[in-house]
Parts: sequence; C-alpha cells; structure tokens
Amino acid sequence: MDKNGKIAGKISIIDILAVVLIAAVIAGTVYRFTSHGTLSLTANDRRILYSVKITGVRTFTRDYYEVGMKCFDRMTGECIGEIVGISDEPLQKRATSLDGSIGFFDVPDVMVVNLDIETDGTFSSNAWYANGTYELKTGAELFLNTVYIDVVCEITGITVLD
Repeated sequence: MDKNGKIAGKISIIDILAVVLIAAVIAGTVYRFTSHGTLSLTANDRRILYSVKITGVRTFTRDYYEVGMKCFDRMTGECIGEIVGISDEPLQKRATSLDGSIGFFDVPDVMVVNLDIETDGTFSSNAWYANGTYELKTGAELFLNTVYIDVVCEITGITVLD
C-alpha cells in the first residue's frame, strides 16, 4: 500500500470495500428471493379437513356452492381442496329496535356460509399447507376461488383426518 492508500498504485481500500458491500447485497437479495427451503412432502403428508366461514353471502349466491366443487388459490391457481360439506346460518347484526332495546337481528336475504374443504396437507413451521403450497392457519383470511365464486373467507378450524 502506498501513501495515498492504494494497493499496487491502482486500487483503493475504499474501492475494495464498496465492491464487497455490493456483492453482499446481491447475495442477500438472491438468497431472500429464491426458494432455498422447499417443503418436504414426505413424512408428514396427511389428509386434512379445514373449515372456512364466508360472511355476507346473499341467498341466491348460496346455491353456487356445491359439494365436490374444487377450490383454488387466487394467486397461484393451485388446487387447495374440494368442498365436502356446506352449512349456512342467518347473518345477525346488532341493532337498536323501535322500542329502544339493543339486540341481534337477522339480516334479510343475507347469510353466513360454512364450508368444509378436504385436501392433502403438510405440516411445516407451525402451519398446515394445502397441497404443499398454500398456508392454512386458524383465524387467517383465505382467498378462495371456485368455478363460479371468488371470495375472501376466514379459516375457522383444521382437522387431521388420518
């Protein structure tokens, strides 16, 4: 190193540090955005049943949910299960009646639909994955697509079948 801080009279230590920093940023970015840890679908493959709740379904839309209908992830298009059970209940809202009392009242022509969806599942990192791709956690939102419907629903439960 000479008196100007250059190695062999051409390269500065600051230049070397800048190149090392840029290389570290590029390596970190590549590591972050590549699949360095794919799911292992071997030992913990299970058949699971997860339940979802769809709030605010109109009465005429309820008929578009059918047992046997395939469900898909909106982002990837991957199949995340098949509907095996359907139930509904009236949607209730809290409101004040004409006499001033507060209570829950049924909303006309609107309901809550509960779907049971069966799929192959894998448990990894504190969550279930439908078909190894879509993370399922109780209480989380699910973007559910079928042939006729595209909705956001809430996962209400996950059960291991076998």
